[in-house]
Amino acid sequence: MDDPRGQDITPRDAGLKELIFKKVIKAGPADDKPCSNDEVLIHYVGRLPGNEEAFDSSRERGTPFKFQIGAGKVVKGYDVLLPTMNVGETASVTLAPKYAFGSKGADKVPPNSDVEFEVELLSYCGQDITKARDGGVLKSTRKVGNGYVTPHNNADVTLNIKCWCGDRLVEDKRHEFVLTKSGGGQNPKLLTEGAILGLGTMRDREVSRITVGPRYAFGEAGCSDFDIPADAVLVYELDMVSFQNEKKVYEMSFEARMEGASQAKAEGTEQFKAANYKLALKSYRRGVDLTDGEQVFKPEDQQQEMSQLRLLCHLNCAASALKL
Repeated sequence: MDDPRGQDITPRDAGLKELIFKKVIKAGPADDKPCSNDEVLIHYVGRLPGNEEAFDSSRERGTPFKFQIGAGKVVKGYDVLLPTMNVGETASVTLAPKYAFGSKGADKVPPNSDVEFEVELLSYCGQDITKARDGGVLKSTRKVGNGYVTPHNNADVTLNIKCWCGDRLVEDKRHEFVLTKSGGGQNPKLLTEGAILGLGTMRDREVSRITVGPRYAFGEAGCSDFDIPADAVLVYELDMVSFQNEKKVYEMSFEARMEGASQAKAEGTEQFKAANYKLALKSYRRGVDLTDGEQVFKPEDQQQEMSQLRLLCHLNCAASALKL
């Protein structure tokens, strides 16, 4: 027999059941659900079971309620409920005390009480991950990754990229490359500044949607290679298949340091020729870092080869700095 409270959506990984029940009152028009860390805008009415009087209501106040899923600012049941809802959907949810107000209760809610909420999902947006908090790059985590390590500069990355411009799928392809966070290098050309910013926050096996505004994409110029017009917003689905961060300099062999420094110098030269002096300086400084230090290599010709490369990177750093 069906439970009148609706479907049991209690998280099974917690080894629990029958603590959160959901019943759809009005379905949303499309499959469009928020994710962990998204900011949602809702209307809600909270009641005690069997009581028509609301103990709290955004509708009575006339102002929708905004919060971030998973930030711990609302009852735990909301963090479970909202990722199951589509935009435009209205649902009722019944929460046991563990996912509501617990043993302390709340204003007009006695301790250890079940509660019922009627919730309408009005809209949602991803987490703003720009330094300026200007909304230019929004991230929604579709699948939580493993661990806490994220890719650093010069990490070996295997990444599935899907990218949309409006309704058009621009690319759906797997890439293997060495990550250059400043842009250029071996990065896929479609991996814009905003996409790189999102990629740098991802964990192993994570899947995220990154919405990138024009300022962090191809801007006014667009990109003819992908038929992307001026001032286009791009939406990426990035699937982090794997990554391996580069070893610390002191852990690297002579060959690895020379190869990395030579590559950094070449990238810096490419950026310098394109008048990207700030990025060129970063690349040349990377070359200096890889050839600097107190480690002594034998035979002496290795020391001399590294010293020569370090000198060239230092001179190129100076030339780039003079252009800024």
